[in-house]
Amino acid sequence: MAESGSAQIIAQLHGFVAEFEQRLATASTEHEIRQAKAAFLGKQGALAAVLKQLGSLSAAERPLIGQAANQVKQQIESRFTEA
Repeated sequence: MAESGSAQIIAQLHGFVAEFEQRLATASTEHEIRQAKAAFLGKQGALAAVLKQLGSLSAAERPLIGQAANQVKQQIESRFTEA
């Protein structure tokens, strides 16, 4: 995968935070908030789907994507705790 491929994945990861924020804004119950978190951080969530792609990336790209994924996870978990 080319460098532009890793840039696309990183952009997609950062988009998850915005999507999560939107879901939080429209969530009216604790259950909906937990569903939003699971959609991004759960076993079948969006972040897990991206992490499954790590094996197909070059050794140089993996740490970049991994770092971005960890930052996104922390941001989502932080917003979830605040909600």
